[in-house]
Amino acid sequence: MPAQSSTVNARIPASMREALEEVARKRRMETGDAVRIAELVREAIGSYLEAGAPKPPEEKAFGAQVLDVMEELLEEARRLELEDSQDFGMAVWREADGDPRLEELRPFVNRLNEALKASAQKLP
Repeated sequence: MPAQSSTVNARIPASMREALEEVARKRRMETGDAVRIAELVREAIGSYLEAGAPKPPEEKAFGAQVLDVMEELLEEARRLELEDSQDFGMAVWREADGDPRLEELRPFVNRLNEALKASAQKLP
């Protein structure tokens, strides 16, 4: 019994369509067979599914994401030898002074600072 078929319509960028046409053209030249773009798309989807579609990355909790980014910043500060509070502050101030993003970031940083203080108070 033949497998049931279903139609899938998808919009793709024109450049992708052109690339598919080029692959079909090359395959026709190599094999002499009539190669349609639909066959290439079916082939690609089949390969993708056989290989096992990649799983989306696990979503991390927001707090874990914040700590990961802070850890990256810590490593960069160490690499730049910004161990001294004054050197660290000057490096940040030089870039942040007058930056329009600072206005939006300031309340977030204040909330983050409060959360870190509260967390530190719970430690034994």
